Amino acid sequence: MPLHFSAFAEQKRSPLDAKNSFSDHLCRLYFPQSRDINSRMRPLFFSASLIAFLSIPALLAAQATNLIQNPGFERSMSSPNVWAGINSAGLITAPTLSAAVLGADGKVGGQTMPISVSAGDLNGDGLHDIAIMDGQGFLRVHFNTGTKQEPKFGPAEFSSLLLNPSFVVLSPAEVEAAKGEAKPTPPPRPTPRPSATKPGVIPPPVYSEEQLYGLRGVQRINLADISRSGRLDLLVGNYGGDVLLIQNSGGSGRSDFRTPATYESALLQKGFERWGNVFAPYGVDWDKDNKMDLLIGEGSYSANSIHIFPGKGIGRPSMEPDDRSVLAYGMGLEQLSPTVVDYNGDGNNDLLVSERSGKVAVYLGKGGPFKPGEPIPFHSFITIDGAPPTLPANTPTPEPGASLDPMDAIKATNLLSAGGGCTIATADFNGDGLFDLVFGKRSGRVGLAINGGTATAPKFKAPVDVKVEDQEKRLLLPSAWNVDYGYGRGNYGGYFTVVKNDPAAPPGSSSQKSPEGDAYLEAGYLKLDYKGLPPPTISKKDADDLGVIRSPNTFTFSQSINKPLKVGRTYVLSFKVKGAQVNRGRANLVYAASKKLGTGEIISKGERGDVKRDSSRVGEGKSEGLNFSGGSNWVEVKKEFTVKFDKKELADVSQTTEAWIRFAVELTPGSGIAQFDDVKLIEK
Repeated sequence: MPLHFSAFAEQKRSPLDAKNSFSDHLCRLYFPQSRDINSRMRPLFFSASLIAFLSIPALLAAQATNLIQNPGFERSMSSPNVWAGINSAGLITAPTLSAAVLGADGKVGGQTMPISVSAGDLNGDGLHDIAIMDGQGFLRVHFNTGTKQEPKFGPAEFSSLLLNPSFVVLSPAEVEAAKGEAKPTPPPRPTPRPSATKPGVIPPPVYSEEQLYGLRGVQRINLADISRSGRLDLLVGNYGGDVLLIQNSGGSGRSDFRTPATYESALLQKGFERWGNVFAPYGVDWDKDNKMDLLIGEGSYSANSIHIFPGKGIGRPSMEPDDRSVLAYGMGLEQLSPTVVDYNGDGNNDLLVSERSGKVAVYLGKGGPFKPGEPIPFHSFITIDGAPPTLPANTPTPEPGASLDPMDAIKATNLLSAGGGCTIATADFNGDGLFDLVFGKRSGRVGLAINGGTATAPKFKAPVDVKVEDQEKRLLLPSAWNVDYGYGRGNYGGYFTVVKNDPAAPPGSSSQKSPEGDAYLEAGYLKLDYKGLPPPTISKKDADDLGVIRSPNTFTFSQSINKPLKVGRTYVLSFKVKGAQVNRGRANLVYAASKKLGTGEIISKGERGDVKRDSSRVGEGKSEGLNFSGGSNWVEVKKEFTVKFDKKELADVSQTTEAWIRFAVELTPGSGIAQFDDVKLIEK
């Protein structure tokens, strides 16, 4: 989690007053309260002053400037426990992800995407639970601990499903430092999707890891009994236009969703043909023929629609390209997420669709078998309290028997809204037989709108953010440091927190644990006491590829050095560490310098008139590393080094342009612990 850096203010010293005697100056330096020393007292202070003067070099060395900010972790900020899935106000909150999508201004740009939600009974107690797919690709469930009339939700429980783990790419200087210390393993080649079988279809490209990570992000989910086993399976869509089926392998009142052996094995598509993106799947027997149909909402560009793949039987849904039809046109609406209810009580399935601005569109079903080429029409947007829409005076009047165009209807001022792009799900949360609405929001929160109407005329107030009843212990994150406990890599239960000494404990007691100051930084694992899901498993890797951190159980914390290092000068890096089940501990100080060799020259012009220039710069990165391990007692680890560069073009460079320090350590999953304190970087 990135944190704001804060620098220590420099203390300014007043120059010595030349009018006063030498002993006066020393007295005032070490005894500032004795500013008005009279002449009779000066001889008494002279011998002490002389001793102090002779000790100045040692004193200055002891007070040498530490370039590390917050070196003893005394300064910290409160942070929610991300594994509990709540924020500081106790509201359900999950991390979000930004993606390049089409905005309301018609331009493609980065935009925060909402978390995805679905609802269903996942532990067999008859209550509807809330499942969330967050921006990192974690599936977590907030189980309903209330009653059928009054829902209450507990802290998050994470499944072992992780379809798109993240990774950390080290700097080239860190890679160079690691050479010879660890045997590199060849990076895995990205696996393309199976080649298309139809003649004339272009075979799939091979993507880089970074591209695959982007394409497999923005995951949207739906719980549905696809296999007709009585358990809710999971449909997952993503930014790149994939749809996957994750079967529920649980039993005895517990659901269990696990990462498939390969990504491709869970894909519903056969072959490669991209026809949309930002897919939101939904499994339902739309035309009530006892066959599971697959609905898909899409996209991030114009002409978005809700598509249907009619079911062909029980089991795995079909996604044959020739079977796809449009069930409902978005007519300008974007980022469509569908859910199905009987909206008006006529016995037919109707379609509710959330969209980019947070409104909910209603499409009324016709009943009977679905006929390709006959999409259902837009009906309206849901309003607050079911009131007639309050439209601008210049709104066009639709043809007799027709509905307003969605682009006109969305201008009403009293529409129900989740406050921005959202996903939607439905369930009866209060046992009155009416469907309620649950929203996944861009803020990472979950909104709930209870239906206060009737079976034929639903009514909703504005959605209210869902609060967790049982609060979890909060953590303290160190100021000026960036910490990464492997959340995006599946390091379930991993944490960093600042541990404060017990202020009531006497010095030297067992409660006084910090070797310096009154705090230290701790990395370890929280106990995950799950009741509805099996505790998630951490897929430990034996070794990372050189230059990349993929191991879930690798903890890192780092800091940018806000002052340049001086070339040719010697520095001492030191810190204190202890812990248990600590592996592959390493601290790296990385520094770099660059130099402009001359003015850039125009070498070409692009098709759009953009000018390309040569960089005319030379740069070099270096790293000083040292290994460490744990132990039951605090141990100081230290290394001395001289800042230097090898490239001759940098011979006249006097200082670095950037520098940072990174600590990385592997802990035994679930039980390892490491503690750090008193980090120093001092010019010798």
